[in-house]
Amino acid sequence: MNLAHLKFVQATAEKKSFSRAAEICHVAQPTLSNGIAKLEAELGEKIFSRTTRMVATTPFGKLLLPTIASMLRLEGVIRLQAKEFANPVTVVSKIGMSPLVNTSFITHLTSSYKAQNTTHEIILIEDNLDDLQEKLNTQELDLILVPTPRKTSGRNSIALYDEDLFLIE
Repeated sequence: MNLAHLKFVQATAEKKSFSRAAEICHVAQPTLSNGIAKLEAELGEKIFSRTTRMVATTPFGKLLLPTIASMLRLEGVIRLQAKEFANPVTVVSKIGMSPLVNTSFITHLTSSYKAQNTTHEIILIEDNLDDLQEKLNTQELDLILVPTPRKTSGRNSIALYDEDLFLIE
């Protein structure tokens, strides 16, 4: 198992096509297909069901995708930590966010911040509320963005935006 094979799986799951995934990964389609086949053989289960017209993720593949995404995010963290160590001018901020937070707002917020702070890198890590709180406590994250802070956390919090919620019948 190697990171390239995991990237191949992630790209194929996103694009539902070996050829489009190969383009994204900058490899030939047979290279991507063979890499995925090797990973499937190593794991002993099929990740994708293949037909002449489409590629679909199997239940086993669906089980693996969140873990694969997490591993690839960690690879990014390792690369940024190495960059930060090699170039102490670079500041890496690790921000955790709940899947319940408006991602377009966070994208706008982080893009704006990075435009004003060119020596800063931002890593966004999506996780559930309990895990985000734990990672903040263990200093794996610098801050977290959550829908509502816990009253018992004893940490400072600030509201960034309000979002209306509607029920439409």
